Amino acid sequence: MKPGTQILARIKTSDAPWENLFPPLIEVPRSKQHSEEPELYAAMIERLWPNTPKLEMYYEPKKDPEAARAHIEKRKAAGWDLWPPP
Repeated sequence: MKPGTQILARIKTSDAPWENLFPPLIEVPRSKQHSEEPELYAAMIERLWPNTPKLEMYYEPKKDPEAARAHIEKRKAAGWDLWPPP
C-alpha cells in the first residue's frame, strides 16, 4: 500500500457480469474530510446504473464552501439527490 492511501475494497469476481468490471484492488488517497466517500464509489455506481435515480445518504457539507457547491452541482448533474438536503 502506498503511503497516504487506503485500501477501500478487494473485489473478487469470477462470474459474469461482474468479471473484469472493476480492478481487484482499489486504492485511493485518504480524505481530509470526516466520513467522505471517494469519488470512485460514485463513479462505479453511475457506471452500473446510469439511468437510475441515486441518493447520497448522510450528506455532510464540505468545509470549503466552493468545494461544497462543486460537489452538489456534480451530484445533481449526474442524477443524484442528497440527504439531508443541503
